[in-house]
Parts: sequence; C-alpha cells; structure tokens
Amino acid sequence: DPATTTAGAQFEYNGPNTNLSPNLVLYRALSGDRNLDGKWDATGISDSCLDLDGNALASPPAGPTRSYMNFTAGMLSRDSNGNVTALLDPFGYPYGYSTAFQGDVATGVNPPTHGYNPPYDLWSTGGNVVQAGDSAAQIAVKRAQWITNWQNSGANIGQ
Repeated sequence: DPATTTAGAQFEYNGPNTNLSPNLVLYRALSGDRNLDGKWDATGISDSCLDLDGNALASPPAGPTRSYMNFTAGMLSRDSNGNVTALLDPFGYPYGYSTAFQGDVATGVNPPTHGYNPPYDLWSTGGNVVQAGDSAAQIAVKRAQWITNWQNSGANIGQ
C-alpha cells in the first residue's frame, strides 16, 4: 500500500537504510517489485517478504504484493547487475519523492515545517538539476522550473 511509506523520507532518505532513495520506495509501491530485480513476482515468493523500504518482514503477508503499473526500460535506471536504482522522469533524471510533511505530522510538528503536501510531494527537475556551487539565485531559478505537485516558489525542499 503506497500509504505505508516511511514518514519523514526526503530527497535523501533518512530512514534505517541511509543509502536508499525515497524514489525507490515510490517505485516499490507502484510496481510491487520489492526486491528491485525489475520484475513483479505475482506468486509473492520474492517480493512479498519485503516492505517498501526493502527490509525483510517478520511474517510475510497472506498474498503477493500488488502491482499498479509496469515500467518500460526507459523509465528505470539500473545498475550493472540489472537491479533498479531509480524511477526516471521523461528527462532521464530520478523523480523526487518526499513524505517529509507527513513525517512532521507523525512526530507532532505543528504546523509542519517540511515538505508541501500531505501525504507526499512528487517532482521532476525537468532537467534543471541543482549543481554543487550553484548560487542561491541559480538554485531558485532552477527549482522554479521544476514540475511539481505543489505551487512552486523555488523554495528549498525540506526547509
């Protein structure tokens, strides 16, 4: 269920697996491919034993994970072993995905100070990627061009 994503996930994942992108949480939720091998296991043997963060479940669910959509090769980034490393936007960059707003709600921060939307924020950089060394003005211009599910003012994600 997509609603079970890790509360507080931001552009850089800050859950128990610090090297894991929230982009992969989104991919797992939509595809049902919890082990990131690029295939949904309809029998549930390989995918249902993992949660959306890729952690082993104490007891597997009664049935297989759900798959809400299939992804074509151009929509996924893969490592040299063929494992999925990111869900890509039409410009070839990883989608941004955050549940930081919901993380604030879950931890009692009122009003929430991170993110823009409950229950999640989703964005594409549209190829306007912020680079190390960009000035604050350059960053604001690039972020203002992003495709987002919130009204974009160029503000920082996760402020």
